[in-house]
Amino acid sequence: KVKDYNGKEVTKQVLTFDETPWAAKEKQEIIANNIVTANFESLYKTAVKYINELGFKLNVSETNKSVYDILKVEGLV
Repeated sequence: KVKDYNGKEVTKQVLTFDETPWAAKEKQEIIANNIVTANFESLYKTAVKYINELGFKLNVSETNKSVYDILKVEGLV
């Protein structure tokens, strides 16, 4: 357990590759090699493009305008 920014104790959730297209060890090795050899200046934009290609969308209905504007510039919304 960890404390959130309000000091409340919460259980920290962990994301895994289980039940994803990357569950296989071979796929995880490909991801790791791509991260190690990536051009870090373009890594974020590449990740955003990939997330968009997968069809993920962020729920921004309650996001403040500044954050929304940044996400929009990056192509996330």
